[in-house]
Amino acid sequence: RQIAEAMPERQFIGVVGSYSEPYKDGQHTNQPPNVEVWPKQPDIRKVYERTRVLIMPSRYESWGRTATEAMASGIPVICTSTPGLLENCGEAGYYIQGGEGYLCEDTLLVTATGSERLTHNSKALDYDAFMAESANV
Repeated sequence: RQIAEAMPERQFIGVVGSYSEPYKDGQHTNQPPNVEVWPKQPDIRKVYERTRVLIMPSRYESWGRTATEAMASGIPVICTSTPGLLENCGEAGYYIQGGEGYLCEDTLLVTATGSERLTHNSKALDYDAFMAESANV
């Protein structure tokens, strides 16, 4: 929310996740006008087709499959440095401090000035191959 409010000229997409049911109790769907909140998606690729940068301001992630899917789609990931996201994203992620204020300030700096670095660091993997392999796990 902080990031979208600080960047009213930019459009954001928020997708309701699966782990906070009912979502109205566990997720922030009351967003500024420049945030379009989508329901859970049966095919997340539709979201990734419209995504330039994934922002994951998570307090906790045991792995962060969303980050994996985004990187597999060639989308840079800006995330907090939770142990799971550090292991998952490795050198491909761009890490920011968590907490009020830091997250917004760091992310604004990255999105305003660091897009070339983010694109350079993101590892584009084959999404279909990743999904097929993960279905067999």
